[in-house]
Amino acid sequence: MVVRDKVCLVDGTLVTVVNWRHRADLYSGKHRRYGMNLQVVVDLHGRLLGISRPRPGSWHDSHCLAASGLAEALAGSGGWIGDAGYQGCDGISPIKKKPGTDRATADQEFNTVLAKLRAPGEWANAHLKNWRILATRYRGDLGRLDNVTAAVCGLQILNEQFSEHRLSFDRVHSVLISE
Repeated sequence: MVVRDKVCLVDGTLVTVVNWRHRADLYSGKHRRYGMNLQVVVDLHGRLLGISRPRPGSWHDSHCLAASGLAEALAGSGGWIGDAGYQGCDGISPIKKKPGTDRATADQEFNTVLAKLRAPGEWANAHLKNWRILATRYRGDLGRLDNVTAAVCGLQILNEQFSEHRLSFDRVHSVLISE
């Protein structure tokens, strides 16, 4: 994964699997489904740079990031931006509201701009879920899911390179100046 001097966007997504009731670590309380957690790294244009190996669905995004080794890889980048699931990590994440107080206007504006910058990361997750094997519940052997996700990642990168619709900063720029 080439991230040197690039600003990266990191986001987690859940790949749902069939009900593995004997594997309680696969149950995601947030999504109320059994699944595996993937960490997706993209650039500011929304181009896929890399994907982590699947981790149990019950693991938090920051835990998955640290366990996958992506945190060390992103340390050499030009910085990275994540959602609220990555608070406490080295990247930039939204500012939480403190209990019993209102969020300051400057913090609200910061979170709004950050959410707009993170949009290409959400788009990349949506494009990955367009591949049917990740869009439906995965029914295969969980030991092979890492190979499946690596294949989908490679196919998505090839799709982005040879597509007639080239990804550019124009679509991100239009989101940023929409207000």
